[in-house]
Amino acid sequence: MRRNATRTGLTRKPKHMRLAIRTWVNRLPDVPAFIVGNSPSLNDFDLDLIKDYFSIGVNRAFYALDPTILMWQDISLWNTEYHKLHYTKALKVSRDVSDPRKIYYNFRLRSDYQFNPDITHVLYGRGSTGPLAVELAVAMGCCPIVLLGMDCARGENNVTDFYGNNKHWTENTELNCFQGLEFIKEKCPVEIRNCGSSGLWSQETLEEVLSQIPSRHARSRKSYVDQILNVSS
Repeated sequence: MRRNATRTGLTRKPKHMRLAIRTWVNRLPDVPAFIVGNSPSLNDFDLDLIKDYFSIGVNRAFYALDPTILMWQDISLWNTEYHKLHYTKALKVSRDVSDPRKIYYNFRLRSDYQFNPDITHVLYGRGSTGPLAVELAVAMGCCPIVLLGMDCARGENNVTDFYGNNKHWTENTELNCFQGLEFIKEKCPVEIRNCGSSGLWSQETLEEVLSQIPSRHARSRKSYVDQILNVSS
């Protein structure tokens, strides 16, 4: 008989609850989404400025900011970080095969990048989580999409990430990342505001972007989580 709790006492979510992400379609219409990547340039931003806005953090972004949603697709993140990421306040969204204890919200991954604004529980692509976060934000109705730490480039002294060197970095990591950004550039159906140095978009400061976003979007984590989960006040 399948246990409903893990050896550490964490309660498993039934499949229908893990895939409840399918109900998140258009939950945040016209809400700006800050996509927080792991590039070294992330250290150049005062992330306290976006703590009350809706954000999706990718992989180890939670080292710098506890986002509204924390997202990953690679089992290596769970294997190395689960006892840290579990205690963040973020809603945790993982590829189904990278949530071995079956305790978070899950999406299924399909090959070939594409945007499908009618689906949130199936995302498309390979090798880079940032584009998947953009796909999710678009399907949730968000606009514009603001990119932070999404440069796909090494920093000073060849460092791979804002927190140091990622031991899982491979020859293909940077290539996969940049191909994902090119997909966003070519296919994203909503406005992109770029605070990074990828070279694919004009670069703006975070302060410039925020000055053009209505203050009503600076709400609170609870406000956004309640809206996403359809919780009545």
